Amino acid sequence: MTRKRVISVLICLVFLLTSLLAGCGGQSKTGQDKTTGGDTGSEEVFNPSGYPIVNKPMTFKVFLPGSEMDFNEKSAWYEISEKTNVYIEWDNPTWNAIAERKQLMFASGDYADAIGGWTLSSADVAKYGPAGVFLPLQDWIEQYTVNIKQSFIDVPEAKATLTLPDGNIYTLPIIGRQPPTRACTHINKVWLERIGKDIPTTTDELLEVLKLFKTSDPNQNGEADEIPITFTYKGTNNNDHYGLFGWFGYMDWSNHMIQLDRKVVWAPAQEGWKDAVKYFALLWKEGVLDKEIFSHDIPQYDAKIRQDPPIVGIYQAFGNINLEVWTYLPPPKTPNGNKPAWPNGDPWIFKEQCAITVAATKDGKDPRALLRYVDEIYLNGTYDGSGLNPLFHGPKGVGWDLDEEGKIITLDPSQTDPEWEKKFGMPYGFAWYEPLKTWENKAMDEAAKLKNFVSGEIWGPYQGQQLPQLWLSEEQQAEASSYLTDLQKLTEEMTARWISNQGDIDAEYEQYLNECKKMGLDNLLKIYQDAVDAYYRAAK
Repeated sequence: MTRKRVISVLICLVFLLTSLLAGCGGQSKTGQDKTTGGDTGSEEVFNPSGYPIVNKPMTFKVFLPGSEMDFNEKSAWYEISEKTNVYIEWDNPTWNAIAERKQLMFASGDYADAIGGWTLSSADVAKYGPAGVFLPLQDWIEQYTVNIKQSFIDVPEAKATLTLPDGNIYTLPIIGRQPPTRACTHINKVWLERIGKDIPTTTDELLEVLKLFKTSDPNQNGEADEIPITFTYKGTNNNDHYGLFGWFGYMDWSNHMIQLDRKVVWAPAQEGWKDAVKYFALLWKEGVLDKEIFSHDIPQYDAKIRQDPPIVGIYQAFGNINLEVWTYLPPPKTPNGNKPAWPNGDPWIFKEQCAITVAATKDGKDPRALLRYVDEIYLNGTYDGSGLNPLFHGPKGVGWDLDEEGKIITLDPSQTDPEWEKKFGMPYGFAWYEPLKTWENKAMDEAAKLKNFVSGEIWGPYQGQQLPQLWLSEEQQAEASSYLTDLQKLTEEMTARWISNQGDIDAEYEQYLNECKKMGLDNLLKIYQDAVDAYYRAAK
């Protein structure tokens, strides 16, 4: 090789290494460009703080199904765009069209700049986030947002809930306080008075009360139509058996997995779960448990518990109650002496409400500008609880006001401003955060206070076994589903068999557990344990 050729090769190698090092140096650990956030043009356009967000108008397309309003025609929303220089082209398909539109978007790669509302599933995020379709947001949240970052401080579990196993946050949430539990046990206090009994405090006392509900005609209609206790087996998180099983120390859940000191276990493998099955089998045998718990659907169940005069003595449900008839039944003490367990309320955090896609990095757009725009509209109320966001609810005196005690009350804007629809409105299901003081300062009647506060005093001390919101990778989800389908089917069939006195749980229990192991129970628990461990690592 000649000296000239050697020099030429060395020059090429130096150029190649320089290019590679420059490319590597421009990326953070999450793949975000440190200076521009992607192919976004000059840093002179984007302002990390203050207004406008960008120095020249920038338009983003947001896919948000279910909102039947054009926010660009609302004056309050237009004022936000004028203030920030960020304009949104809202794509609001109907619910009937969402599945087809979503499938087409992901198949073609023609993504909106952001996908919001109730569009994405956890599986979507776990698949398309690490694949590069959705942008990792955690660094930008820390650097460029005020309200989103504050919501993570106020609600520490938010960050853990949103963080995938790869360490990235790909979505923005709805964060809003929910009632402490949706699974409230109601007991008919009028019937208690008529049979001369107080609220039962043990399962033995409860059985005695249920027998009297059945035989004493407490609704005084001369018919033997009373149903002492009812619920919906495998129902929703408000009318089911999950908390009732928790009386004996171990709640149940739809996938039958719970956590004990952050260890994932199979609830039906716990002795207290077996005790619960035996107790409800006893109620079935005594004729005091509704024989339709395995067959009635939700509308049939609701009709049953809402009959007037009542035909039900105890039921599971959620909602404001008639305080003249009903009161709450705290978990009764059981012979095994276990501390009760109870399901959590609805999550404060709905985690897939807005993902910013790779499309927001193209055509001179800067995804950081879109993130700052979401941060601008993010609050549903004030931090001090003095009012609601006028962008969503209108100004004070139109969509909301304060009562004599300074509590927030909502108003019907159609009665206060005939042109309200031209001025403000809330994007359905889009990311927002309601500070705790706003929620606490909302006016409530006595029934609402019972649901939102007293229920927490009764059942709050017994919560904690329910698994947190978890992310499973696409591979984990597929493997878990392959085990869980058969395990759920077997467990639900056997539970129904045992409660309805068609089988003997003492004689068949060990065989059931062995069948669970053969179906891959240990592998399933490991998948969920890995996900739980990742959740708590992210929470640190």
